[in-house]
Amino acid sequence: MKKLAAVFALAALAGWGASKERNGERNGEKDWQSAKLLDPDRTKYFANESLDPGNGRPGFDTSVRSASGYNSVANPGPAALGVHDYYIVETQGMVYLTERIRLKSSPPAKLAYTRPVKFFVEKNKLYLLNEDGDEYQTKIVKQVEREKER
Repeated sequence: MKKLAAVFALAALAGWGASKERNGERNGEKDWQSAKLLDPDRTKYFANESLDPGNGRPGFDTSVRSASGYNSVANPGPAALGVHDYYIVETQGMVYLTERIRLKSSPPAKLAYTRPVKFFVEKNKLYLLNEDGDEYQTKIVKQVEREKER
């Protein structure tokens, strides 16, 4: 019985020290890929979305039509403390519309449309890495296939 317990203890220790490979991650290192950050005002992707940082999530409508036919916002409540920053990330095969919510008092992410970025996708999260090594977590709101260049 003691030998069996010792075998289980050794197996547990060996499994505990081994590196666990997660989706797209090896030895704790993420597989960063190159991407291009697109300017929302100059791209055709997601052109019909309202990407103003003061607005809520695209496609999420909180207005209610009253009996007189006018739109009114149901229970507007206090002013929002958060800002929604939207990024359009163009990869080799996909284009992602991502959202990062931050406090109004927090500075925006140091990401520029003209500079290269690295990205990593994990489930519904997209991580962005700028040239300075700053990592930002965003949530994927929408995604479409990238159009082929002619």
